Amino acid sequence: MALNRIGESTRGHRRVIRLGVASLRAQLRARPYEIPPAPTAQAAARQATSLTRAGRLFLVAAGSARFGTLWGAPVTAEAAGLQPAFGSGPPLALMTGALAPLHPFLRALPSRFRHVQTRKFAGFMPLSVYVFREAGAAVESAHHHDRDP
Repeated sequence: MALNRIGESTRGHRRVIRLGVASLRAQLRARPYEIPPAPTAQAAARQATSLTRAGRLFLVAAGSARFGTLWGAPVTAEAAGLQPAFGSGPPLALMTGALAPLHPFLRALPSRFRHVQTRKFAGFMPLSVYVFREAGAAVESAHHHDRDP
C-alpha cells in the first residue's frame, strides 16, 4: 500500500482509497470551504475490489481492534484501543467518527473476499492492517492464513 502519494497508482505502488472522505482529486477540485461528498461504502468496496492485485486487498485502520469487532458493529475509538493516545472528549469522538466507515465498508465487500490475516503495529497511535484474499486467488505462502489471535 503506497501512502506517499495518496490516490495515485504507479507500477510499484498500490492505489489508496480513503474511506469516509472524498478522493484527493475531488477535494482539490472543490471550491474553497466546500466539502465534497464521500463515496458510499458500496462504491468504495466496488472500487477497492476492482483494483486488487493477485486477489489481495489491504485495509489499514487506526487502532488495534480485532477483525470480529469491526465486522460485528461500528467500532468506537475506545474499542479500537485509541483512548491512551487521544484521552477522552472531543479528540476521542473525532477518532470514533473516523472509524465509522469501516463497518459498512466491510459489510459491502463481496463475499468472495475473506479476511485472512491481521497485522498490528504498536506505537503512539496503533495501526492495524487487515488482509483479505479473493477466493480462488493463488496463495503465496502459509503465513497469509494467520488470523487474529
